[in-house]
Amino acid sequence: MSQKPIGIIVNPKSGKDVRRIVSHASTITNFEKVNILKRILLGIIATGAKWVVYMPDSKDLVGNAFRLIDKKDGLNVSPLNIPIVGNEKDTISATEQMVKIGVGVIITLGGDGTNRLVAKTTNNVPIVPISTGTNNIFPKFIEGTKAGLAAGISLNIIENEKDKNMLCLQAKMIQVEYNGSYDNALIDFAISSSIHLGSRALWNPENLCHLFVTQATTGAIGLTGIVGSVMPISEYDSFGAYAKLGNKKFVKAILASGSVNKVGIDSVEKIDIGIQKKLYLKQGSLWADGEKLTIINESEITVSVIKEGPRILNLKTLFKLAVRNGLLCPN
Repeated sequence: MSQKPIGIIVNPKSGKDVRRIVSHASTITNFEKVNILKRILLGIIATGAKWVVYMPDSKDLVGNAFRLIDKKDGLNVSPLNIPIVGNEKDTISATEQMVKIGVGVIITLGGDGTNRLVAKTTNNVPIVPISTGTNNIFPKFIEGTKAGLAAGISLNIIENEKDKNMLCLQAKMIQVEYNGSYDNALIDFAISSSIHLGSRALWNPENLCHLFVTQATTGAIGLTGIVGSVMPISEYDSFGAYAKLGNKKFVKAILASGSVNKVGIDSVEKIDIGIQKKLYLKQGSLWADGEKLTIINESEITVSVIKEGPRILNLKTLFKLAVRNGLLCPN
């Protein structure tokens, strides 16, 4: 058995932002997150793994879940020794510590924004992203027991880069450069003409000027649905897309649960991996995966779709290999 630990990062605020409050979407309570975490830990225990480290939070969600388990079978679950500040710095610090410790896999509970922060720190550690956020495209609805079982099994299978390449999808990512700074987005990067947005969530499509996406599914909830209404793009395609918003044609897109919007666009074009798109913005705000990055003035922005995103563990391929190696047949 590999002695590498499994990392768990839970965003205690995911699934509770303004898009859920003002739309018809349900919220993901901390009680439900604890239930998911309990099932994750039970899945991990079933594999014989012995070490889990997690990002601490004010509610101690992972710790509470572990205390609900009677038969722990020697599993050690401990919080990372990092300060809790209650914002995105927690996720970045936790990921950095997990990389230093040498975790074999990271399970995330959150949304596109949570996983974007993990990707800012590492694109080499395999991740199992479980959706508990709002309008998610990157993380998936994975049953907790299955996610924990997969994470534990991966410790016995992934030993080198060749294994990672075989068992993980290297996700696409959007790279943004502005005023000498760099940032990233996993799913969508948007530029708004407004600098007076009272909420952190990008809600009003009338202020949208430019939109970049790595993938776009017709009928998807969120900004990617705008592009998906014209040019569907899968996570496996070797390109993304750029949309210039305007009024030449209009599409219907689900920007939030219960909210179908008519959005005007001037053009949509494919952007191949590594090709840079330069834009000049007199004034406005930049948004990555639904979260506001900054307000800028008189700036040139360089955007590209790259292939160096996080490695997503392919559970279907992993379980096939586990069957072949007899890892699901205990002695």
